[in-house]
Amino acid sequence: MSKGDIELESNGLPLEEVGSVSESLDRTLRLLAHHRRRAILELLIEVDDGGITFSRLVRAIARSEGEDDSESIRIDLHHCHLPRLADAGVVEYDHRSGAIRYRSADDIEAVLASLRGRPSLQ
Repeated sequence: MSKGDIELESNGLPLEEVGSVSESLDRTLRLLAHHRRRAILELLIEVDDGGITFSRLVRAIARSEGEDDSESIRIDLHHCHLPRLADAGVVEYDHRSGAIRYRSADDIEAVLASLRGRPSLQ
């Protein structure tokens, strides 16, 4: 077998697949980089049917952060975090009705599970 015939591998993956796995992981980590997006997803995962109203989500986030000013959280979730999660296909967010529903994502859940019980890095 010549040098050109050797199939390079990294962690058991053919080299040509390593790039796509790396890109997918990078996307997942960027999505989970902000503590509020992690909190949103953890809450949605805990809800039995995976759905919650916007106002209930705002109250839950405010309570978890010990915040009295839910208006700033409302603005942040509506204009930043929920659209980003929706664009990634992880949640469905209907801003008119306020309905938010989690769409199962194994890669997201795996990273969140690995972070549970660790100190928060807010």
